[in-house]
Amino acid sequence: MEMFFKWVISTSIKGSILIGWILFMKWVVKNKVGARWHYYVWFLALIRLIMPVAPQSEISIFNLFAMHPKAELMTKNIGIYHPSTIISWFKNSVQMDGFISNSKTLIEVLVEGDIYLKLMIVWIIGGSLIFFYIILANVKLWLRVKRDSICTDEKTLMILKFCKGRMGIRRNLPIIKTKIIQTPTLFGLIKPCILLPMDIDKKLERKGLEHVISHELAHFKRKDIAVFWIMGILQIIHWFNPIIWYGFYKMRQDCEIACDHLVLSYIGPEECKNYGHTMITLLEKTTNKFQPAGMAGFSTQKSQLKRRIKMITLFKKNTYKFSIIAGIILILVGCTFLTNADSDKNIKENNSKITNHQLNENEENISSEKSNEKENVQEMLWPLPQYKKITSTFGKKKHPKLNKVRMHTGIDIAAPRGKEIVAAAEGKVIKAGELGAYGKTIIIDHGNGVATFYGHCSELLVKEDAAIKKGDKIAKVGSTGKSTGPHLHFEVRKDGNAVDPLEYVENEQK
Repeated sequence: MEMFFKWVISTSIKGSILIGWILFMKWVVKNKVGARWHYYVWFLALIRLIMPVAPQSEISIFNLFAMHPKAELMTKNIGIYHPSTIISWFKNSVQMDGFISNSKTLIEVLVEGDIYLKLMIVWIIGGSLIFFYIILANVKLWLRVKRDSICTDEKTLMILKFCKGRMGIRRNLPIIKTKIIQTPTLFGLIKPCILLPMDIDKKLERKGLEHVISHELAHFKRKDIAVFWIMGILQIIHWFNPIIWYGFYKMRQDCEIACDHLVLSYIGPEECKNYGHTMITLLEKTTNKFQPAGMAGFSTQKSQLKRRIKMITLFKKNTYKFSIIAGIILILVGCTFLTNADSDKNIKENNSKITNHQLNENEENISSEKSNEKENVQEMLWPLPQYKKITSTFGKKKHPKLNKVRMHTGIDIAAPRGKEIVAAAEGKVIKAGELGAYGKTIIIDHGNGVATFYGHCSELLVKEDAAIKKGDKIAKVGSTGKSTGPHLHFEVRKDGNAVDPLEYVENEQK
């Protein structure tokens, strides 16, 4: 799930860049190319958002955003973590006396998890809510339509037969007159049908009815319902991105105009005026409502009407075929936006910009950090100098209260209440306070991805952000939190992973 979420974020950013470029291109060309080009150019965005992987290319636009190798080297410095990240290492599971339980409530994850985990959970919740809303909207509409009877009006069926014959459609598409819609609509992916308002005969004459039925047949012929479902799924995945939502909103508008042109190609340019009149008539007598993914209606939005009428009047001036220039633009945009940055090319080009001195300096820094890490591993002090008895070792074992096998992420050192605890190594206090089942807790960041943890204390002797030295007194032994008795729960974490503290400190007890 984590990898999928990372892919979603990356794809959403790249898709947003492509949508912005598409909107810019459409503004530049305006009416110089046909309506079909204005619609099909959006399929580049669909492909970009669907592609699980993309080939690398030297001409990819995303080469401009590729990470500079020097920056990449510098970000690889080991063991640099934000304090909140280190604290989250010890809060990844519900704890009881140092044991990990895999059961964790959603509220606990949201409160205790790091920001990345929280964002992923919010994304899942938001996507799930939108998914169920879309499904319920379509199911509700289907159940209401199912109660209505199929149209048997001879006049309407003759118009449908005539329009199907003219457009070369053989599939049976029933017409259902219903009160639940106000504009003609194509509904259904597997078993599509044409929905007409119950009072459509009062709103339109025969020619007008012929126009709207032809429009819905154009949606069927172009497989727009399937396209709308793909758009709906992508909107669920990228629900957090308003640029993608706006892009798909504009795509639906261009889809309606492309359908207008397909209809005009069958009824002839002499019908342009009458077709536009039909559109205006429907606008005057209906109100707009939200259309779920499974519907493709005779859209009559006021904000879109002016543009649709203009495109209809320009039908004679534009050919229905793609122009050579429009085709070249699509190919170029596809090559530059449907590919990823060429990592090898960027490394080769930018490596020449990094001097040997810089590379040697970076290697020395990393070598120094590794040396410091080694020093930390070898020279950690025992946190209770006078008390060496370990009552619970690191690893999987049976929980004393739950009687179940759990992972014990540290060691428990027995000591009387009030005995002083010392810092195992030099570092900075990033947590000094209550921490769930651990009670009063101290967490120290030692750098290089190493952190130590001291739990169930009775009293804390240092405050957060305090710089401490190895051997400084930091707390006193206690039994706060969920504890079986006075002891110190001591942990060592390396890059977020729980490791056996005995590998880092030396217990002199034989």
